[in-house]
Formats: sequence, structure tokens, C-alpha cells
Amino acid sequence: TSAAASSRGILVATGGQIAGTGAGSGSVAGTGGCGTSTEQDGVWVDGANGRITSGGGDVTVAGQGGGTGTSGSSRGVLVSNSGQITATGTADVSVTGTGGSGTGANQDGVVVDGANSRISSSSGDIDISGDNVKLESASEISTNGVVRISVTGNVLSSTNSHITAGQLGISATGDVDLQGDNAAGTLAINAGGSVDFKNIGGLTIDSVSAQGPFPATSGVTGGGDVTITVADSAM
Repeated sequence: TSAAASSRGILVATGGQIAGTGAGSGSVAGTGGCGTSTEQDGVWVDGANGRITSGGGDVTVAGQGGGTGTSGSSRGVLVSNSGQITATGTADVSVTGTGGSGTGANQDGVVVDGANSRISSSSGDIDISGDNVKLESASEISTNGVVRISVTGNVLSSTNSHITAGQLGISATGDVDLQGDNAAGTLAINAGGSVDFKNIGGLTIDSVSAQGPFPATSGVTGGGDVTITVADSAM
């Protein structure tokens, strides 16, 4: 076991792509290294035109953060610096991330970080599961279809990051704090902790159906304070 260097399972760097051809799907799975240094990420998509995509089929990404001892910041799946996990048309995107087992901070499941960094589909569903989910620094999750997020932990975003979806369903054992200019037509959140959600434009509180391992969510419930803010999209 080496403490000297970070060791990612799969790194898709600036200009690099993993892509299916024709109508093919794309599937990627990575596990971070076992060193004690930081950033033993499972799957890292980083930099402009760094992309995991398909030729029209579904896209599936699974990442397991590594690390031992005091290792930290070992994310399951990290999308940063304009990197993208994306599908076209009605193809679905599934992202599963589990943070590393070291004792350091920021052992998150799925992190989208930086302007133009995104997980997206044109009109297919996006399913995200695992540990904590974070959107930071003007990143986004977007589709005209359904976004389902089911995590053990928290779902958090910075004020300049956002989720855009026809329907948005979130199930979390911890807090849900999404303060960016989110744009969801239908919203359902079931959280073990507090809920603080901001939406731009009209919003319907209803149900979002289950899909695969993702539980159905209905209404907005939280184990702590619940705050829903709706702002005029013209503001």
C-alpha cells in the first residue's frame, strides 16, 4: 500500500471520451486505489470535452472510492472542470457512487463540480444513487425527463449549481439542501433530515415513481425543518 500518490480507478481527462457507437450503450465501472493519500476516486471525468457518453443508448457509470487509513476526498464518481456524463434523445443515465473508506473528509458518492460540469440527458431519465451527492461551483444535473436521487447521506448544492428536470424525486437519509436556481416541474422529497429547496418557475408537489432500486417518493417530508421557495423565472 502506497501513500505517495493518488490512484483513480478510471480517469477520463481533458479531450478524452468513452463512447458507444451507433445506437450502443456505454457502461463504465471503476474502483479507486488502496493508498493512504487523498483522491482515490473510483471514476473521475475531468476537463473540457472529457466525457462518458453513448451512441444513443443508455449510459451507466459506477464508482467506488478507495483509500485506507487517513485517506480523504476519495469520491465514488467525480465530474469536474467541464467534464460530462451525458446521453442523447430518450436514453437514460444511471450513476452510482460510493465514497472511500478512509477516515478523511469528503468521502462522497457523487460530486459534480465546476462550470459546465454536468450529468445530463436530452429527455431520458437520470438515476443517481449511493452516498452523499454534491453539486458545486455552477455545475448541473439536467434532463427534460425524470431525475431520481436516492442516497444514504445528504444531497447538497451550492447557490450557483442547479437541477433541471420535468420531475425530481429525492430520497435521502440526511439533509436535502438545494439552493441554486432549480427548475423542476414536479417535486417529491423524502428526507431523514431537513429540507431546503429553491425552484424557479411553477412547481407541483406530487409523487415521483420508483425505478429499479430507487424508491417512490411522494410529497415533501423531512425529519427537520422543511422550506420550499418558489421564485418567478423572470426575476
